[in-house]
Amino acid sequence: MELTQKKSSNQTTFEFGEEKLKYSIKDASGKKTFSTEYGSISDEDFDELEEKNAWFRNVGILWVLIGVFQIANRFMESGSFSGSMWLTLGIICLITYRFKTTSYTIVNAEKGRIFIIQDDQHSKILDEISERRKKQWKLWYGSVNYENDPQNELNKFQWLLDKKVISDDEFKTVKLEIGQDTKTPERVLN
Repeated sequence: MELTQKKSSNQTTFEFGEEKLKYSIKDASGKKTFSTEYGSISDEDFDELEEKNAWFRNVGILWVLIGVFQIANRFMESGSFSGSMWLTLGIICLITYRFKTTSYTIVNAEKGRIFIIQDDQHSKILDEISERRKKQWKLWYGSVNYENDPQNELNKFQWLLDKKVISDDEFKTVKLEIGQDTKTPERVLN
């Protein structure tokens, strides 16, 4: 499955493979692509970024200055105020700069940062990553290692339960399998 997001000059592409996500981001400064396993993508501490197009700000300031200079020059020459196309265009650019933004959710992964544009596909992409990460974690960590300390194994499965990778019933079954759910009977002394 492949999902692509576009906003202004920004484009992100998510190719969901069986074991890895192939991610690419392209903007005015260039393109970056990498693949990462779902299990290495963080499930917490997402950052947010709001990006504005500096071109509108820079051109807007330039055109406002040209317009103000033009108006001042006409006033000095003829003594009357008249409008300026450059001032109008500059103000439009500055308003566009103020309100035209691209917002991202940033998710950390082992190989880099994944920028997800906050648009109508945002939730779908996050949900798909989450489901595939859980599936991979279950594949990686979902079996009992009998050579490991029973308490460490129990902690591992508690972590899987906390991350909603396994159900309560699966956790109870593992506890029985590890032998951590047996209650020691009280000894009666005669």
